[in-house]
Amino acid sequence: HEQCLKVSCLICRKVCPKFQSDYGTDEELAEMDKHFKCAELANDKHIVDQYLESGQKIACPKCGLAGMKDDACTHMTCPTCAQLWRYFCGKKLKIVKKHEMELMVYLIIIIIGIVILMFHRNRSSRLLHEICEKLGKERIDELDRHFNIISTCGFTMEEILDEDLTLIKYPDNINTRRDD
Repeated sequence: HEQCLKVSCLICRKVCPKFQSDYGTDEELAEMDKHFKCAELANDKHIVDQYLESGQKIACPKCGLAGMKDDACTHMTCPTCAQLWRYFCGKKLKIVKKHEMELMVYLIIIIIGIVILMFHRNRSSRLLHEICEKLGKERIDELDRHFNIISTCGFTMEEILDEDLTLIKYPDNINTRRDD
């Protein structure tokens, strides 16, 4: 940084040690080695960060701008392209009559806070499970040891790997419709 004359790691954003002489001390070299590890893990860290972020945001189906739902209704209007769309399914919204929209909004507002929380939790857990499968548990453990990326995400490894992500559980005795 020009103003403070400090150098920061581009991956973990922590300050890199400033060597007091041409040759770093053992402590300074050990600290600098941590940042070389940052560079080695950077691509996988970026992937995990994207998965964590994707669990909390949904992209506009028209322009791709991602946003997070507040506690209002589940319909979104993109601030970039003005597309109307449904947050949970990500589909474009057809024009609905005003009174139908008001009724839907009223009913949805009653439960939306809990639903959004459950939606983001399920989505994040599913994406974390997916990235654990993709990168492997050993690499995820290494990322977590270096960046605390999993231990600070709000899920335990057991939850990520073993949590039942079934959204709707039907009783065994229910007859489901089959199109033959």
